[in-house]
Amino acid sequence: MFRRTAVLLSAVLVATGALVGLSASTAQAATGIEARSNIVAVGSPNSAGHRPVKIYARCNGSKTCSGRAAILGQTRYVNWPYSIKGNSAGYITVYWLGDEGNTAPTGLGSAPGQQGTTFERTLRVYPSGASARDKTITLERTQASRNLKGTVSGPGLGSRVTDVQVTSWNVSGLVSRRLKTVDVASNGTYDFGAVSLGTNNAASYGYRLSIRARVDGTVREWFWRGTDGRPTGGGKRVSEAHAASVTKYNDFVADFRFGRIAGTLSGAGSTGTDVRVIAPPVTRPTRASDLRGLDVPFCANEYGADTTSGSGGYDITFLPVSQNGDSRYLVSHEGTNRAGVITTGGRQYASCNAATKYTYSASDDDLISYGTGGLSAAISANLDSGKHALGFDTDATYTSSIKPHDTWTTVREYVPGTKILDRPIITAGHANSSGFKQFEGLRNGKYWVEVGRRTGCSAWYPSIYKDNYLYHKGGERGSERWKTVNGAYPEYETSYRYGFKAKKPPSGYKGWMYRDACVAQSAGDYKLVTINNGDATSNTSKLRKGATISGKVSRIGGKSNKEMLVSVYSTQGVLVMRSAYTSSSGRFVIRGLESGNYRVLVNGDSWRGIGRTHKGTQTKRVTAGKSYSVGTLNFRS
Repeated sequence: MFRRTAVLLSAVLVATGALVGLSASTAQAATGIEARSNIVAVGSPNSAGHRPVKIYARCNGSKTCSGRAAILGQTRYVNWPYSIKGNSAGYITVYWLGDEGNTAPTGLGSAPGQQGTTFERTLRVYPSGASARDKTITLERTQASRNLKGTVSGPGLGSRVTDVQVTSWNVSGLVSRRLKTVDVASNGTYDFGAVSLGTNNAASYGYRLSIRARVDGTVREWFWRGTDGRPTGGGKRVSEAHAASVTKYNDFVADFRFGRIAGTLSGAGSTGTDVRVIAPPVTRPTRASDLRGLDVPFCANEYGADTTSGSGGYDITFLPVSQNGDSRYLVSHEGTNRAGVITTGGRQYASCNAATKYTYSASDDDLISYGTGGLSAAISANLDSGKHALGFDTDATYTSSIKPHDTWTTVREYVPGTKILDRPIITAGHANSSGFKQFEGLRNGKYWVEVGRRTGCSAWYPSIYKDNYLYHKGGERGSERWKTVNGAYPEYETSYRYGFKAKKPPSGYKGWMYRDACVAQSAGDYKLVTINNGDATSNTSKLRKGATISGKVSRIGGKSNKEMLVSVYSTQGVLVMRSAYTSSSGRFVIRGLESGNYRVLVNGDSWRGIGRTHKGTQTKRVTAGKSYSVGTLNFRS
């Protein structure tokens, strides 16, 4: 019926001249139907022997585009209806006739190699109520699928690297999911089998591929990067993966190559040291949240780990490698010796960020390279070498009432784009009686050095209470009873381990309590110091007297307002929290504040029974050296 209807319709149209005599124009228009396909696949024959040909088209304008279309140059002329809704896209379906002598194309057009015969024909479109439009198209055979496959190679495959699998992934926006996993054969090959092509032999979806294996007993996984037949390494996150998409011409070959880094560490702390091979992301994130989420925050991801042997040796394999051996890795170590990273030639740095020159550009990184075609790199170092001294002199611009915490000196790792208080502390300690503090064993890199900005410290303070057992009860808090001492001598040995020294409480006090507060007078100071192949011992910090905030805590119903912790803090990552305890009358004075805006918090440690919001001043902006009042802070309970 299909064949007969088409033939009869053609005969009627030719006889009446209704369409044949129309003039032809381009198949594109500002409004109306616009045929866009240039190369079109001829499909498999239907029951009538005709092969469908689908031409991608768009209907411009709000009205539905309808009409008829035909492929000219066949054994006979037949046209076919189409209809596409306005302002949308679809396909105009015509047919390559199955008549004797109307041979279908056998090749694939537009390189690489025709692989048979292709035809160039004219598509004539007859829009309803408009002139005919012509478009030249190339007809080729349909290629239904191609295979996605590859090889895996590298040192230790089959011995240290076992249970190897390759997984295909679908990535849609921020959502990634595993699609199919295949085993890698003993000869190092894998094959996902046939992957379907799209309409008109369009390339398949771009799959992301990962390789997963058991490496020296630990499961590791990374993502493939490269082009067809040429791997360019790998990435730790799916966002770093390249797409593997089969095309009509050939199977897609995604080869995985991996290498190893091995060596020997010597010097103090070189045995039993944790060693990791790390690498900055191939595509470096720009968002702080993504940078913070790296295995080495703000710098790199981990690709392998080992612990040095009794002779200091380590050996890490299954590290993605490209064919050109591009620079990629660092060896990170952490043990009893000062932590750091090692690169080519045994050069040592304080941190991953120091080796990458504190930038997110790869152009100046000092990273390990395998060399062209290489699969192995030897990286050794003496951990006692490459270390330097950093000295800091504290010069207080005031001399009265200086507190021990005012000379507490802290060295932090420097990381660009992060707040100083967000960085880990490398080492710290009190300056000597002359205000000088020297730190030994620091490697090349940049450091924040802080003076008088101690955070998170605790100390013993005299208390009007003999104990705080009402708070320290039950399984959760009962083990902390050592934090209270009745009189001069503690009940628990743990109190001594946390710095308590037997001493009679001052007049008017019954005992001692271990509380979270750092009492200081100065506003503190911090500087950025660089160590570059030499000691850095000429640094001076000028300590200024900090601001003070005073006030009073009030509670209704005669409830106690004594020895309540009052703190001021900032969430900006720069200003240090300062605290004080209320007196027997509920008054407090917080000292040592740097200029800035602070939030007010009462009883952050909850020892005296409350830890909730209060009525009264919530924030206070201060200038170092001046005094301020927040008035009365009121609580209903």
